[in-house]
Order: sequence, then C-alpha cells, then structure tokens
Amino acid sequence: MSRKLFIISLILFVGLFSCVKVEHDSEHFDAAMISYDSGFYYHSNGIIDEALPYYFETANLLEVLPEDMSHKDMNLTARAYHQMGMILSRYFQHRQSIDAYKQAYYYENIIQDTIWLNRTRLQLASEFNVMKEVDTSEYYLNQMTYVDPGYEMEVTRLRAKYCYDRKDYEEAFRINKEIISEKHRAGIPTNSDSIGLGILMYHSPYKLQSKPYLQKVFSMYDDSVTVEFCAIVALLAEIYKLEGNADSLAICSKFFGDYAKVDSEVQSKGMKLDFTYDDFVAKRNERLNNLLEEKNNRRKTMLISVIVASVVLLSSIIIVKIKRTKKGNPDNNTEELIRAFGQSAIIQEIRTRLQSVGITKITTKNIEEFSDMALSNSEMHTLRDAADAAMNGFMSRLMNQYPKLTSADVACCCLVLSGFSNAEMAVLFGVKYNALNARIAKIKKTFDIEGSLRDFLVKNI
Repeated sequence: MSRKLFIISLILFVGLFSCVKVEHDSEHFDAAMISYDSGFYYHSNGIIDEALPYYFETANLLEVLPEDMSHKDMNLTARAYHQMGMILSRYFQHRQSIDAYKQAYYYENIIQDTIWLNRTRLQLASEFNVMKEVDTSEYYLNQMTYVDPGYEMEVTRLRAKYCYDRKDYEEAFRINKEIISEKHRAGIPTNSDSIGLGILMYHSPYKLQSKPYLQKVFSMYDDSVTVEFCAIVALLAEIYKLEGNADSLAICSKFFGDYAKVDSEVQSKGMKLDFTYDDFVAKRNERLNNLLEEKNNRRKTMLISVIVASVVLLSSIIIVKIKRTKKGNPDNNTEELIRAFGQSAIIQEIRTRLQSVGITKITTKNIEEFSDMALSNSEMHTLRDAADAAMNGFMSRLMNQYPKLTSADVACCCLVLSGFSNAEMAVLFGVKYNALNARIAKIKKTFDIEGSLRDFLVKNI
C-alpha cells in the first residue's frame, strides 16, 4: 500500500510542477522570426517608426512565463526588445527605451548571452547617462565583462562624459579629441564625433571654443533637415549672436522655420511611439499576469488533489494496519471461540488419549511407539465439525476458500488452533516428526504464508 501511495503521489507531484507548460512549435517560432526580420528590414532602411510594430509582434508571439520559454524563444525576444530600445532612444523616448533594454537584459541574463548582455549594458549606461542618472549609468558600464572592438570608443566616450558631468571638462575634452584623432588616423569619418565634442563644449565654460566643432554640421547637410541638424544650427546661431556675426546668423536663421516644423513632427512621432509602447507593455503585463494566475490556480488544484489522494491513501493504510493489528491480537470473542472449540468433546477425548500414556513420553525419537493412537478418518471429520460448530463454520469456509486442503490438512489446522505440539500431532497422524513438519509446510504454502500457521488461522476466524 505504501508503494502505491509513493507512485501515485509521484505522478501527482510531477503533474503539479509540469502543469500549464507552454511550448511553442517550430511554426510558431518561425512566424516570430519572420516578424522580427520584417522589423529589422524597415529599421535598417531608415523606416524606423514602421519597424516597431513588427518587434512588438515578435515579443507577443514568444513571450510567456520565463519558465515556459525555450532558450531560442528568449534569445529572439531579447533581440526584439533590444531593437525597440534603439528605436525609442532615436525618438528621445528614453524612459521607454530603458524599459525595453531592461527587458532584453532580463532574458539575456537568464540564457547567459554574454555578448549581447554587454551590448545591452552599454546601451543602458548610455540611456541612464542621458537621464542624468550617472551612478546607475556607471553601474551598468562597470558590469561589462567584455567590450566588442567596435564598441571600445563608445565606452571611452561614455567615460569621458562621466568626467564632464563631474565638471572635469579638460579631461573630458582631451579624451574626446583622442577619439577623433584615432578615428582620423584609421580613415573613419569624424564629423559626428566633432559635433558631439562641440555640443559638450557649448554647455560648458568653453562655449565659444565649440564653434569649429559645431560647424562640421554643414558638411553633413544633404538638403534634408533633421531635428539634430537644426538643433546644432541653433547653437551656432547663439554663438554668432554673441560674436555679432550678422551674416552667419542670417544663414542659420533660414533653418529656424524648418526646425519648428521638423521638431513638431518628431515630437508627434515620439509621443505616438511613447503611447504605442506603453500600450504594448500594458497588454503584455496583463497577458503574463493572466498566465501566472492560471498556472497558480492549476497548481493549487493539483496540490489539493495530491493532499486529498495522500489523505485517502494514508487512511487506507491506517485502516489496513488496524485490521491487521486486530487480527494479530485476537479480540475476546475470537479467544472465546477458540476456547469453546478446545472444550469440545473430540478435543477433550484426544487430550485424554495422549495423557493416558504420559505426554512427556512422546518425543521426536519415540513417536513411532504410539502409532496406535493415530486419528481415524471419522475422528478427523468430527474435529472439523466441532471446529465449525464452535467457530461459526470456520473450517468449512477455509476449505471453500482453499480447495487444495485435504481432510488431514483441516484436521491439522484444528489441532494447531487447539495448541497441540508438533510431536503430539505427529502421534495423532501416525507419522514421523519430519513428515508432520512437511505437512505443515504444505499447508502454509497453500495459504501463501511464511509466518506462524496458528497466527494466520486466528486472524481469519
């Protein structure tokens, strides 16, 4: 019974911890991959705001509870969130960008994708730096265990920004100039780096020294006006105004109308992306919370089932043990039945017969001397009838239950119940001691028991 309890409980507990398991088939993952590739196509071709919905769809197709996601599900979901972070940052939605990068970081950390973990740490460090949360920015940067060669300058530039934020301007500018020189020697365009240095200088006591760096913006002008372009031109206009340079100021002023228009469009797109992302996050959280609640409810149901099954099985074990205990320790009624049988005429007659020669004379060595005391067939039947009369038909029930029992076997059982010794029973059957033991062994085999024959008989009265 205890073995059955163990097996059933094991099955139930396995069910408990495997319930609500969600596994995506290959077609499901392929659909998510197609969506991601579509988003990346738009993203890489500059159609940035069109890419975001595809990344949302990728996450929606794959994202369930973390314990139900495969390694490749987490990998692709993390890539989608990383791309979301880049797009949101591009439209100055830094709060949402940080949220997306953190979600990517969460999955990358679970699957220990060290390469992308370090890239995401760098992006988070940059975003928190923009948000003026320098300590948090430095925390993520210091967490980087490896820097891709292509990102080394970005890390160096970020460390220079920390110097700048601590008002160590000269050190910050020195580092940025070294980056520009290194890229120039490598034949890499440096206009963006120069403009970045100019912006830092403009917002420092070295404001007027920023002009030659900011002027690099005109070398990047290609008839398409962007917010970044117009914002830098506006900084130059302030410098020209301080210098009294009316001609240059007039040139800058030509872009102010375009700046207002483009800035309005960017702000509008940014607000739209802000709302779209927040809506995506709200729906995602609701869906994941529902999945978690569903899994918890099923686990509770399964746990209750395990408890109920355990209680039922334990109760069954206790009941069986109680019954066995009762059978192993006969109640007063059973003892009365056995005692009544012992007082029957046939038992008394047999005891008198044995006592007539002196019970102490009967041993395993002289059993054959008393062969004339063996029971007759009629006496064996009388024994069975007396046992049935005293014990409510016990011997008849036993013969019906075990058809292989012979009359001699039943008589042997009657004598065992009455407490006769093996030597006495050997005399009563007119056989040698070993033959009597063989009969008892045969009877026990019929009953399929190994212990005491008398205990078995008492338990089953």
